[in-house]
Amino acid sequence: MANKPPTTSKEKMTRKSQADERSIHRLPPDHVRTAADEGTFQRFIENLPAMFYAVEPAAPHTPIYISPTFEMFGYPLDEWMTDSDIWDRVIHPDDRESVLGNTREAMSKGESVDFEYRVVSKNGDVFWVRDRSCFIKDKDGKLLCWQGVMIDVTDRKAADEA
Repeated sequence: MANKPPTTSKEKMTRKSQADERSIHRLPPDHVRTAADEGTFQRFIENLPAMFYAVEPAAPHTPIYISPTFEMFGYPLDEWMTDSDIWDRVIHPDDRESVLGNTREAMSKGESVDFEYRVVSKNGDVFWVRDRSCFIKDKDGKLLCWQGVMIDVTDRKAADEA
């Protein structure tokens, strides 16, 4: 007998939780994973249409990892990794104070962020991005990094304004 499709939000969430739990149990234990897995995950991340970043948890928030997709804004990857002022330059002037200020405030409180704002590319094109980020902690609660993911939402914004 086939499973009846979920009809309520509660049924859908229960089935999703059950599926997530089954997926978690399929992961190999930590001691079985190898260094090659890190390369596999990095290649996976770098082939997604999203921008991933991780920076040191304390100011000046030195980059730990910046995905190559950030080059879509016209700046080479090494500039993203070494220029501590790049965010001040690429965030649209009308959004800069709000984005940077609210991010600093969230970081000081240990909260995550979820913003949409404009980025100005090296050639002057303007992109809208959604940026979600938070602190990553070790098992003892020590801050390891501030990690985030950005996606280009320019087309959606344009459609919303049409």
